Amino acid sequence: MARPALLLWHGGKVMTVAEISRALGVTPSAVYARRRGDTVPTNAELSAERTAYLKDHHPHATYFEFEGKRMSLLAWSRHLGINYSTLRWSLRHGKSFEQLASVVR
Repeated sequence: MARPALLLWHGGKVMTVAEISRALGVTPSAVYARRRGDTVPTNAELSAERTAYLKDHHPHATYFEFEGKRMSLLAWSRHLGINYSTLRWSLRHGKSFEQLASVVR
């Protein structure tokens, strides 16, 4: 026996996942992901640059500005090629971010 379609409330109407995905112009998997609470949209919905930004963004992240760029510590570690734990340890033990970033440059 076939499983009944999942019905969800959207836009003031009860709709199936397929109907919602067509209405929003996204894939059904994106609808399921949003229902699970995923906050990073799929690549089909955003540009690769924006998706990468959201992946690195965290509400409790520490941000640093250097050479006109503002990024999280995790993003800087990737950009500079320094292990994240090494960067964090050095900052906690008195080094400034500018010292660490300029040594790599």
